[in-house]
Amino acid sequence: MNYPPFTSETARLAALSQYEILETLPEPEFDDLTLLASQICQTPIALISLIDSERQWFKSKIGLKAFETSHDFSFCSHTIEGNSLLIVPDATKDSRFAQNSMVIGEPQIRFYAGAPLINEQGYAIGALCVIDNRPRQITSEQQHSLKTIARSVMTQIELRCKVSQYKKNENETRSSEAELLALLTESKHAAAALCKARDAALESDRFKSAFLANVSHEIRTPMSGVIGMTDLLLDTSLTAQQRDFAETIRTSANSLLSVINDILDISKIEAGKLQFEMINFNLSQIIEDLVSLLAEETRSKKNELSVDIEATVPNNLVGDPNRLRQVLLNLISNALKFTTGGKVSVTVSLSEETVDQAVLRFSVTDTGIGIDPDTQSKMFEPFVQADVSTTRRFGGTGLGLAICRQLVERMSGEIGVESQLGNGATFWFTARIGKSTSQTPTFEKLKTCDDTSLAAAGDFEISQSASKGLILLVEDDFINTKVAVSYLHKLGYEVECAANGREALAALYANHYDCVLMDCQMPDLDGFETTAAIRADEAQGKILGHTPIVATTANAMTGDRERCYAAGMDDYLSKPINLAELEKILSRWNQSHENQSVTKKADQKLFNENQFDSSPIDLNVLSSFSNLVADNPKFLDELLDLFLSDATKNVQSLQALTNEGKWREIALLAHRMKGSCGTFGANRLYDLCAELEAKCRKENVENISQIVSEIAAEFICVKDFLQKTQI
Repeated sequence: MNYPPFTSETARLAALSQYEILETLPEPEFDDLTLLASQICQTPIALISLIDSERQWFKSKIGLKAFETSHDFSFCSHTIEGNSLLIVPDATKDSRFAQNSMVIGEPQIRFYAGAPLINEQGYAIGALCVIDNRPRQITSEQQHSLKTIARSVMTQIELRCKVSQYKKNENETRSSEAELLALLTESKHAAAALCKARDAALESDRFKSAFLANVSHEIRTPMSGVIGMTDLLLDTSLTAQQRDFAETIRTSANSLLSVINDILDISKIEAGKLQFEMINFNLSQIIEDLVSLLAEETRSKKNELSVDIEATVPNNLVGDPNRLRQVLLNLISNALKFTTGGKVSVTVSLSEETVDQAVLRFSVTDTGIGIDPDTQSKMFEPFVQADVSTTRRFGGTGLGLAICRQLVERMSGEIGVESQLGNGATFWFTARIGKSTSQTPTFEKLKTCDDTSLAAAGDFEISQSASKGLILLVEDDFINTKVAVSYLHKLGYEVECAANGREALAALYANHYDCVLMDCQMPDLDGFETTAAIRADEAQGKILGHTPIVATTANAMTGDRERCYAAGMDDYLSKPINLAELEKILSRWNQSHENQSVTKKADQKLFNENQFDSSPIDLNVLSSFSNLVADNPKFLDELLDLFLSDATKNVQSLQALTNEGKWREIALLAHRMKGSCGTFGANRLYDLCAELEAKCRKENVENISQIVSEIAAEFICVKDFLQKTQI
């Protein structure tokens, strides 16, 4: 590649030569500046490049193995030619660099930003540059910082030269000493300017996060009202035209909410604020849930959706199931969106495996419209879609695949696409995921099944004989209050409302509530402060028992959920409130208050209710498993064996932890046992576990040993009953 000759190139090379810096060893003063440039601009590669007649030589480098490259490959040559900051957002789209060997080969440069190193005579002897292997931009603050650091590099080169000359001639005059002192002073000033630039960049990032959190809340709050009121409106008697209008409002509102979520996600990823969990999860359960979620969309497009998980794929994994679900949901939804009357296939295979990790490959193949080759190369960049007509016809922001790419990279994987226009497409990605040594309990699936899903199966009739419980709704927004109250009444709960934290405290002093739905952001006394006050009053006996508190918040930033738990809240519900999610959460915290009768349609029953005069198990609950037994007679036996085995270990652990006085661990274990006991209708055991959990959370250790002994005795009764009962 040929570059135009530099102005006064001979003089420029002479200026470079006088510093006697080429081929010298690394020096920490320069390495620190290079590292600072990389950190401020958030790039993996940063270089101090000095350019002579044949090459560019790196005095300092971060993220690159080479010590020098040919003049022909030099981006920095263009920087010193222009004598100003050079920014290349995407080298593959820049005719000057598209065929550069460092673009098409390693290190696959996509983004470049370089500031020239200009000496006192005005000659550019090199450049300070930052490089990334993905297309991007840098902010104006980062550009200013890069130029400031470049001036500091040049000052350091001048200082180095002066010091070298000073050492060679110990008889320099005092004026030279003063000049050296001035250079040292200038260097200190430059360092101070660098610190100021760094602090400004960090402050800018903090303001960005705060702005996103505020925007999220301000948009989500009215959106909650729009979506909630539309859902309620659709449950009323409407004309065909009115229903069409209401459906359009709901679809548009959900689309807007999806756009908001995409923008927040991409912003959090780019700011490095997106956190990944490391928890046990069941792979087949995630995919099964996705298939159920997308069933209606599949039917509406007259598509067929199939899943194939190869036998070698481990099912019990450790990682972030929500992020994996997010990527899969995006790819499968896209496949369904661009396919009509065709087929979408999801395949999971094992690529690599070690003792504790597995590399899985996920493929989503459709028979849809396909993608042309030119578009495929940029599909995973932000705001990119196949063409303008695609945006008009199918909608979307073009952020989904960009988010997927970054999430996959965080899972140490890769993502790609294979397609021919008109012949469908295959989107694939790999992910390195931990392998879990523990088995995922299958009864967890039953705990999430609500009454609606049982009734939908056609085997049971469910009738509400009384209110499910009394809920205290703490919410300062009138529209959100109206929506939530309507939802709660629809689910069979009684509701009392408080408009702020102080009203909530007054209500709790006067009444007992089965659950509190607590808005986090309220004037005067917010949800976090109110929760802290409630927990303190519970500890002092001013409020009896432990009242479950569920946070309701329109915020969507990293750390919101953790902040709610740290404040003493028991669960978390994001706005806009989803009716099914609300029902699931309230059922979780209100199991002991539900009063529903389940009557099997058919005459066949698992148990005779008169078979036992006094039973440690609610027979109605066990009878509700009859639809599972009909399809798989061994399933309930396996379920009960798993419950008894797990509970036996938990009771033994409770006794050991009690002897050691580990109250926090006891509370966590009692909470886990409580859920499985509720699933099998072991109501007495459930109540004992709930009492133990509440006492340990408040560190009220009186009678703890007695409660644990009662749990052990009650479990023996439950175990004997289940083993003797003919199922």
